[in-house]
Amino acid sequence: MNLAALVKTKTFWTGLIAILSALGAFVMGDMNLAQFIQTTVTGLIGIFLRDALTKGGASSAPRSVDPGDDFRGR
Repeated sequence: MNLAALVKTKTFWTGLIAILSALGAFVMGDMNLAQFIQTTVTGLIGIFLRDALTKGGASSAPRSVDPGDDFRGR
């Protein structure tokens, strides 16, 4: 997904707002460094996980295991 398509997603804006809110709270002293890092990483994970899922699609998902398989390929 290119940047123009990523910017159009709600997930991108939610992650960006989380990061900016964490930065503001950290600068104002309402949030300590550990909370700031945790919130920022969570926002980044949301953005990049959405991008990865959009790129990969269903074709990159692992195939399900048949309960009848004996794991030796037979």
